[in-house]
Amino acid sequence: MIGVRRARLADLDALLDLEHAAFGTGAWSRQAIAAEFLELGSTREIVVADHDVDVSVVHGYAVGRYVADTADVNRLVVGASRRRRGVGSQLLTALVVEAQQRGCERMLLEVAAANISAIGLYAAHGFETIDRRPRYYNGVGDAVVMQRRLGHD
Repeated sequence: MIGVRRARLADLDALLDLEHAAFGTGAWSRQAIAAEFLELGSTREIVVADHDVDVSVVHGYAVGRYVADTADVNRLVVGASRRRRGVGSQLLTALVVEAQQRGCERMLLEVAAANISAIGLYAAHGFETIDRRPRYYNGVGDAVVMQRRLGHD
């Protein structure tokens, strides 16, 4: 069974592998991912979806950033073999719950306009399109900005 937990520095290589598989030349560097770990617990949360049998196998990860009343989904990556199997939903839910616990009122994200499946995932979780940024990705691909208002149950 796949579960979600807080990332550990020992996961860095697995996160880097997922990053390169998903984004190629647009992937975050080892240093960029490692820098996210420096803010864990204060302004950042990194969660991983793993399948812990004998050895932990990371199938996806997400990075949330929390500042004042706003949370941002900075990254959400799921390995190709686990897409469309609920892993992205688990990771996104973990970031939303963390944002609510921190008292955030809204959550924002940017996604490539061409990434229809990701836009569908976010919409299914209550995110709405609030803006579009033309030629945002390398001067070519548009970005869609989405927002979800967070309730505090």
